[in-house]
Amino acid sequence: MKKLILVGVIGVASTVVSANTPLNIQSGQPAPMGEPVKSQPTKSHAANKLVGDSYASFSAAYSGAKIGADDVGGDSRFSGVDLGLVGAQGDLSAGVGFTYQADSDWKYSEIYSKFGYRLFNQNNNYGIVSTGVGYAWLSAKDYAIDLDYFVLPVELEVGHYFQSNLAMYAALGYKWLWNTSGEACYGDVCASGSSSELDVDGMTYKAGLRYNF
Repeated sequence: MKKLILVGVIGVASTVVSANTPLNIQSGQPAPMGEPVKSQPTKSHAANKLVGDSYASFSAAYSGAKIGADDVGGDSRFSGVDLGLVGAQGDLSAGVGFTYQADSDWKYSEIYSKFGYRLFNQNNNYGIVSTGVGYAWLSAKDYAIDLDYFVLPVELEVGHYFQSNLAMYAALGYKWLWNTSGEACYGDVCASGSSSELDVDGMTYKAGLRYNF
């Protein structure tokens, strides 16, 4: 116990001596200050992108088309809906979709797959060019006529994300349709086959919403 008290007293005495010792202050000129350093704003490439490089999305859009050929009476204007699912990795994407359209005489249905390349993705805006393959069937409303087509579309889609997972977009494209089969019936008499004279092509356009999940 005595040793502990002695150690404590020595410690207190050392503290008092140190406290009473004057500080040795050296005089001199302060080092010259250089030019003030200007902070440089850090640019983040990710800050310019509202959408990441990997995502899946569902789209729903108004869909229109002006397709036809002189051999089948000229162009017809179709309107309807387009639904699609797309998965993206980096600048590449792939997806599937379904289109239903109609005019006064025909009903048009199409299933398709497409492959896209993202041209830009900055400031909440994006652009994608795509192509693919599809299969369509065309049915007359007032007659027993059914036509099937192999479809080759190309399309440019441009959109703007107003939320992190929701965008509005518009698309403009062109598609070629090659007749693969057809059937026409008049009463009890039916005929089937395919003909290049039934091939059609034309412009397509869409406007809708895309939701990422």
